[in-house]
Amino acid sequence: MDFSISDHGSIVLIEPVSARAKQFTDENIHTESWQWLGSAFAVEPRFAEILVGELPELGFTIGGEA
Repeated sequence: MDFSISDHGSIVLIEPVSARAKQFTDENIHTESWQWLGSAFAVEPRFAEILVGELPELGFTIGGEA
């Protein structure tokens, strides 16, 4: 699993789990420091839907509550 997804209603937590996912996140996903909760970053559901939809197309695997 590359990314773990956890839907909490008003926010979705996306955790890059694999080294490849962490590198991709660092290089391609702009986040602010306040978005990070531990090892996962929080996004609004509408943005999470787009990102989670594109990750498999980029060759990443997803686990958790997608």
